[in-house]
Amino acid sequence: MGRYSAETTDVSRGIRWVYLLTGARYVDLPIRVLLLLVALGGVTPSALESDAPLYLALQLLAAVLVVAAGFIPLLAGASGFMMFLAFTVAFPDLLNPFQTVVEVATAFVLSQLRVRPFVAFTMLLFATKLISHVVGSTEGGSETLVTLAFGWLMSSLLALTAAGFERRIQDGIAKREEIALASERKIERLRLDLALDTHDTISHGLAAEAAIIRMLGIEARMENRHDWRLTELALVNAHAQQQLRVLLSRLTQDLEGRSGGDDFETDLLRAAEMTRSATEAGGLDLKINIGDVPTSVPGKTLESALFTMKELATNVVKHASHPRPCIISVSTERREDDDWLRFESQNPSVRAPYKKPSTLLARVQRSGGTCDASCHDGVFTVVVCFPVGREVTM
Repeated sequence: MGRYSAETTDVSRGIRWVYLLTGARYVDLPIRVLLLLVALGGVTPSALESDAPLYLALQLLAAVLVVAAGFIPLLAGASGFMMFLAFTVAFPDLLNPFQTVVEVATAFVLSQLRVRPFVAFTMLLFATKLISHVVGSTEGGSETLVTLAFGWLMSSLLALTAAGFERRIQDGIAKREEIALASERKIERLRLDLALDTHDTISHGLAAEAAIIRMLGIEARMENRHDWRLTELALVNAHAQQQLRVLLSRLTQDLEGRSGGDDFETDLLRAAEMTRSATEAGGLDLKINIGDVPTSVPGKTLESALFTMKELATNVVKHASHPRPCIISVSTERREDDDWLRFESQNPSVRAPYKKPSTLLARVQRSGGTCDASCHDGVFTVVVCFPVGREVTM
């Protein structure tokens, strides 16, 4: 684990360094490469006019500030102007390299379309030429001023071109993102329409099947007989309708299924009524009592609750020795600072099973819950509990 964390940290640092070097804009990297070439050109032997240690140190500092202007233009430009004054005092007869620092800082802030820093640096840039003329460090003042103005104009045009390229790139990206989002919404709409059509088709089929089961149940009760297989079939039909409704709700409201219904109690009551009606088809009198339950639960918890109710009802149908009284109760209990749903089924049973319902037990254990079964005085009881606050899988 420690090695993995160290590798992850190294990768994150590497990404930050790459982002710092390349910049936030697409044009930052080529501009910075160009500034690096300008800085290297300023420290080549052919560009040096003296071998004095102070002169060499100032030339190197100027090259560093030229590169820094591509990262921190305001600080680099202001520092370049101050160092221009210092260089003018120290070496008034030599070409001042810090003028280049102010030039590149002026161009870089213009490429960012920062008008106020651009105007300020332009004034400082021309002030450098005025200062040089006043102290007499250069000859041919008018010619050098024209040269400076031409260089300023060229660098400004290049900066505006870079800004235009960046804007065009960003506009292209934004347009493509908009097209991608529109396509995604269209596909989602088609997917939802297909799901709704599928839901309607299956729902109509299940409703017709439920009507047939109900008619068969009425015939069975008129003949005073109990058909447990018919009851199991009705439960499967009811559970299929419940799951279909839950899946459709997840698709239309929350595609990732992270949240359940707004009213968990209403969902349980609806499921209880469907389950009770299904068991009634085979002549089984099943009562379902809903106690205090949470208002809202995760989507998986809702599915787990519906599945548990269906499994307990099926278990009652399989093992009830008489059609009444059979009861399923749902409530909430507090365990270790967490709410747990508690399902309890009771049914009369002459020959009760001596083991817990295997299907229900396996699924509940995967969700971190418990399942217990017992038989006392001819009543078979199954108790299922699982936590509410976790994303359970049933």
